[in-house]
Amino acid sequence: MTIIPISPDVTPPPQRELGVGNTGSPSNPSDWWNSLELEKVPELRWPSAYSVYDDMLNSPQVAGVFSAVIQMILGTGWRIDGTGCNPEITRHVARDLALPIVGVSAQDDETALPVEDKFSWDEHAEISVDEYLRYGHSIFEQKAIGGPDGPDGLWHLGKLGWRSGRTITKYNTARDGGLISLEQSAITGVLTSRANKPTPLPVSRVVVYVRNRRGGNWRGESLLRPAYGPWMMSSRAQRIELVLGERAGAPVVVYEAGEKETSLTAGKAIATSVRVGREAGVAIPHGAKLLLKGIDGTLPDLDKTIKRHDERIAGSVLANFLNLGSQSGTGSYALGATFFNAFMLALRKVAKDIARTASRHVVADLVKWNWPGERAPRLVFDEIGANRDALVQALATLVQAGVLTADQDLETFVRAAIGIPGIGSAPRPTQEDS
Repeated sequence: MTIIPISPDVTPPPQRELGVGNTGSPSNPSDWWNSLELEKVPELRWPSAYSVYDDMLNSPQVAGVFSAVIQMILGTGWRIDGTGCNPEITRHVARDLALPIVGVSAQDDETALPVEDKFSWDEHAEISVDEYLRYGHSIFEQKAIGGPDGPDGLWHLGKLGWRSGRTITKYNTARDGGLISLEQSAITGVLTSRANKPTPLPVSRVVVYVRNRRGGNWRGESLLRPAYGPWMMSSRAQRIELVLGERAGAPVVVYEAGEKETSLTAGKAIATSVRVGREAGVAIPHGAKLLLKGIDGTLPDLDKTIKRHDERIAGSVLANFLNLGSQSGTGSYALGATFFNAFMLALRKVAKDIARTASRHVVADLVKWNWPGERAPRLVFDEIGANRDALVQALATLVQAGVLTADQDLETFVRAAIGIPGIGSAPRPTQEDS
């Protein structure tokens, strides 16, 4: 082979980075989540953000939309794609994750059968997807079992131990923003070393799902972050509405004293003791009056304000189609196909991020433990939205939460989405009819 010398006039390719990919402050690169420039709402800085996002899910509107997203993602099927890989490696990975293999029928596939006391991808997905969307990150620590002394001489994935983000005190990151290790809050006798310092969790043994990571931002961004403003305004409007109902929802009993009364003590006692009932009654002195005084004027209509902010909550997760056909008059479900498709694309992006991270840091590590240098299979998922049962269940959750109204427009939309003919549609001719 002939080696052609590089001309001195040609600029060589860059071999190291000059800039910094970390997003933290110069004094403490790991405290990016408390930076005023990155999060201006004090309540949403860590660790207080955990409690805020948990409180948001107490709202039926937020919980309904969030549950619909979760159900649509978890309702899809997950599989192991071993294209171009050693079949033995593919079977090993599929067996450890209790998942079927792409292209293998259920009758012939015994690798997806769950094994007692072994790792289950379905259980792992429930936790990881929920936290990934709720807080913006989900953290797990790997644990291997078996090995050379095991029954088959191979390492197996025994566990992905959940590590609460609330316990992570520091993200040690590299210059380019890559993760080096995590540090948990010290627990005496468990996570402390001889120097009474937290034991670092190296990146080689942790799996971190991060949503919308930028540089050293390893806490990510919660799906609920854009909904915080509408949720806060809706909650405040509901509290004000409740106060108005308590203060102005019932008439006030007014006692008007007679000409010879010099004290209102007795009259006030009469007014406060008035009760409504079949045998209710009251006696007042001659010349006095007892009135039921209502509210003069019109109370503010907070219901429209609440509904407006509730619709913005749905729009914050690209679920704009939920607002079509609502009382705000923003359209009909017949026009919701575009919005619904955008919502499906957002859900597929979530599933793609989960699958990519698991493929790189769960599947690849499992293969590396046993077959260094061999190609690892990939974790893939079925088309989200193709599972009609998951779609129907998600819409039912939204109806129960009051996010959607079960009207004729919604029925038309559901029938079109899952391929059921509309009401009054002529049945398709059968072979016998023809």
